[in-house]
Amino acid sequence: MKTNLKKLAAASAIAALALASQSAHAGYTFVGSWFVDSGPNWSATDASGHYTTKVYSGREAAAAMFGGNASDYVISTQGSDASLIDFKAWMDGWGDPVTYGTSGNAAADDLHIDVDGDGLYAIPEDTGNAFSAWVSDHRLHLENFAFRVDATTVPEPGALALAGLALAGLAAARRKRA
Repeated sequence: MKTNLKKLAAASAIAALALASQSAHAGYTFVGSWFVDSGPNWSATDASGHYTTKVYSGREAAAAMFGGNASDYVISTQGSDASLIDFKAWMDGWGDPVTYGTSGNAAADDLHIDVDGDGLYAIPEDTGNAFSAWVSDHRLHLENFAFRVDATTVPEPGALALAGLALAGLAAARRKRA
């Protein structure tokens, strides 16, 4: 009986550790790409003349185009090969196509800059106060690549707890033997 419990504990520990180790390297599936300047026109307004074009981080732009939530995605500027993901996105800025665009320095894929907090790509008082990864403002024809995070590779918290319990059981069994 003790031998069977030891074997079960060992098998549980190995399985739980294998499952837990997958969290370090989540899988990604390429879903599509877009050019920064393929987004809504920066000057779009509603009937009362208020700007309506939204500010999007790279991840938010992917969610708007491909569905889901921003947290479902990672973005790359390097291509559709998941091994090249750099977690960056090209962006255009209000009056500033250079900072995260033509300078060659992409932004973090989750960067959201909207100084006045209204969610809109428009602050006429100054430049660089709103940046978006999906807006037709300057001719910023830079391509962002979207990857969906494969949720099946992220372990459940219970798997980590199971691994801990199994290892504790193995340690206790070894101490009894000694």
